Amino acid sequence: YDTCRGVLFQEDEYALSVLVRIAKLAMEVYRAEIFDALAIEEEEVKAIRETSRADVERMNIETELRQRAIIQNRTEVERRIIVYKQQLVAAETTTLQQLAERVGNIDLVYEATGAAQVSFEMMEVLGTNGVFIFTGVPGRKGPIELDADLIMHNLVLANQVAFGTVNANRDAFEAAIRDLGTFMARWPEAVRGLITGRFPIEKATDVLLGEPGGIKNVIAIA
Repeated sequence: YDTCRGVLFQEDEYALSVLVRIAKLAMEVYRAEIFDALAIEEEEVKAIRETSRADVERMNIETELRQRAIIQNRTEVERRIIVYKQQLVAAETTTLQQLAERVGNIDLVYEATGAAQVSFEMMEVLGTNGVFIFTGVPGRKGPIELDADLIMHNLVLANQVAFGTVNANRDAFEAAIRDLGTFMARWPEAVRGLITGRFPIEKATDVLLGEPGGIKNVIAIA
């Protein structure tokens, strides 16, 4: 009996030691798997951080480029405004003769004032091969003084043309729209600059009856 019990104890002890070893191996495998999982997760987190950092850097670069573009556009607009201001001529302080001396040969005058005195004075400084287009209709006022000899002299010897026009037909309006599109493509800022004021319909009375100003004022219906 003692011998059998000793053998049983030895077998139980051996089996227990085997189980302990198996448990240790399982723990080591489990720990290795955990470490591998943690390493993979760390790499993923690192990749996400690097991607996020790259995205932030890219966004910063794009923002900086947009800011530079805005500054450059603003600088270009300011430069154009300065150029336009230099090209503008104040009628209050500049005579028509001074205007002609400043701009050189005047090729085309499109009159839309209806002011006869100013119009014929302008014809006196019209350039060689120049064209003068009357579109304004003067009000009923008294007679005006003009240098008819000079105007006729220039019309003949400077090969000038003067004519009036009103109520253009459909073809003329379509051609005007095409020309406006061409002007917009070549000189967009200058074309936009012709409209110096935009007002809602509620301000229409103020614009029509108030102090005149600007080149063209637009009433927005909708």
